[in-house]
Amino acid sequence: LALVGRHPLPARTEWDPWLQRHGNEDEASRRIHLVRELETLGADVLPIVADVTDTAALRRGVEETRRRFGALHGVLHAAGVLDDGALQVRDVAASRRVLAPKLQGTLALHEALRGTAPDFVALFSSISAFAGLPGQFDYAAANAFLDAWSQRQFALGGSRVVSINWAPWSDVGMAASLASALGVSAPLTGEPTGHPLLARRVQLNAREQAYVGSIAPE
Repeated sequence: LALVGRHPLPARTEWDPWLQRHGNEDEASRRIHLVRELETLGADVLPIVADVTDTAALRRGVEETRRRFGALHGVLHAAGVLDDGALQVRDVAASRRVLAPKLQGTLALHEALRGTAPDFVALFSSISAFAGLPGQFDYAAANAFLDAWSQRQFALGGSRVVSINWAPWSDVGMAASLASALGVSAPLTGEPTGHPLLARRVQLNAREQAYVGSIAPE
């Protein structure tokens, strides 16, 4: 299993000292634990450092994968950026960051895979491509591109490319990470407000705060 990410992990010999120094909440520590969990389950994991929009880096990753494992059987393109915002006040640079991993990333991946013939390429799209979710016009466009790209590849008769319109996952992924940051994962975190619906206040950063609560049928 070749796992591609933008940020490198420490050398394997440094994993235990890293965990002792940084604790389990550190992002690199979290990824170390995930790799070890996969290996405990029997996987042979190869971490690769590459930005998904960098064709040359992805090509090197493909070559490294084939040297290590002898073949490349399938590709899961799961990279994405979730950064909701209203269209009227949206910064162009912010929208470009949302579009890049799915749009430029898919094109770069296509070039990096040129000359190989994986059994499948699975593009991780989202229901936002057709659900009209508020604040996600750029994210919806990015995922609609994935859907259109897979249909185009099917029409051209190339490698088997599928686009999967995922709903939010409960435990992993961008939506789960955002929910955790907002304090909406159980148990709720934040400062109690005494309000019956907006039960807790979560300070996101110096300029932003969120109010969260649980609504039950009662």
